[in-house]
Amino acid sequence: MNLYHITSKKNADKIAVEGFKPLIGKNSMALGEPQPAIYFFPSMEDAEEGLSNWLGELFEEDEEIQLITVNGSGLTLHSVISFEVFSLEPVSKYRIISIQDI
Repeated sequence: MNLYHITSKKNADKIAVEGFKPLIGKNSMALGEPQPAIYFFPSMEDAEEGLSNWLGELFEEDEEIQLITVNGSGLTLHSVISFEVFSLEPVSKYRIISIQDI
């Protein structure tokens, strides 16, 4: 099962080296997320929809954005809404399948 994470190139570069760490970053603060977590879209369609709507509004117009595809098999995931899932545990960089410019 693939999961999709959209972030800035700067963050993607760090994730590629360190993996994902649950935290409340700039976008999480802007969305009022209550606890440190790593948020993923469960499908490519959900990622595209989020980016073309609410998520896209969180990035600067000239900011480089990247899509990280992750192997989500075996992860403990939680969900409150249908278009996203989240992990409260770190996710290893070895689960990264690809990082692409958007």
